[in-house]
Amino acid sequence: MKYSRGNAVLLGILLGCILGCNKGDLPDLAPVHGIVTLAETPLANKEVIFAPENGRASVGRTDENGKYKLKYTVEINGAIIGLHAVKISTPLPEGGNYAGYKETVPKKYNVESTLKEEVKSGHNTKNFDLKSK
Repeated sequence: MKYSRGNAVLLGILLGCILGCNKGDLPDLAPVHGIVTLAETPLANKEVIFAPENGRASVGRTDENGKYKLKYTVEINGAIIGLHAVKISTPLPEGGNYAGYKETVPKKYNVESTLKEEVKSGHNTKNFDLKSK
């Protein structure tokens, strides 16, 4: 298995989110949730990353129904208010064993993503119906 640069970037963003941040210096955040589907079929166990132009990215993982909720840190939900680049991908396996890892989300939604979303004050619902072609 080839470990791509795109996967390394996604892993770095996820690790930054897992490590948390100082709660006293939080930017303006808003809750973000939604559903990810591929050809109208819910995508389970996919990573959704919202990366703002400036600041920490927020990450969520889809459940069996394709639903996700973004987390700014392990303990804090939401995403920075403003414009975000969005990437949706299959998470890397835990424990560093990448043998058999396969990205099942088309590249145009992760390593080649041009998805953009605006997070506004208040609750944000951001659904993604991905296309395989």
